[in-house]
Amino acid sequence: MQQTTASAARPSVRALSGLITRLSVREQRMLLGLAAVLLALGVQAAFSWSSAQRDRYLTAAADLGLARADRDAVARNTLDSFDRAQLDALSRWSAQGRDIWFARLDVERRIRASAQDAGLTTPDVQVAEAVETGSALPMLRADVSGPYQGAAIVRFLRQLTNDPKVVLVDRLQVQRGAEQRYKLSLLFPVQFGKGAAS
Repeated sequence: MQQTTASAARPSVRALSGLITRLSVREQRMLLGLAAVLLALGVQAAFSWSSAQRDRYLTAAADLGLARADRDAVARNTLDSFDRAQLDALSRWSAQGRDIWFARLDVERRIRASAQDAGLTTPDVQVAEAVETGSALPMLRADVSGPYQGAAIVRFLRQLTNDPKVVLVDRLQVQRGAEQRYKLSLLFPVQFGKGAAS
């Protein structure tokens, strides 16, 4: 059976090599270029898929870690009145969500509402898909960018800080040139859990 498959493959390989040898040098180069482009596209698609799967895994692992930490804190139930007051304050000034996706929606809604109230036209809002690492408090990064409008940006920041929930300005960059643009990086404390409002 294996010999039959191998012998059946030989004529098709011979036919393909015969077809390629009948092509002109220019056509052979074009065929080789097409094969290289298809190979590059295949490699790029594989890397994109791998990256997306890795990001999904990291987000799920972060959500699982937060859920386990919450469960452990509730199981221990060793909080005194000061710790409970701190948790209540944290709850009042953090973005809320049952999970990262609801918290992202809450943050984006706050940004867009403040931008509209401040008259900030066409802001491009990019909210991170995972919380920042390296901090005891989960923080969600949001980048806001667009054409520079100095007074509107100041009003926008005032609108954001009038909200009882905390927002931290990480960086403000202004790009000078023919068309001035800004990029504002903001950090929002977030809290997850069943009791969090979505």
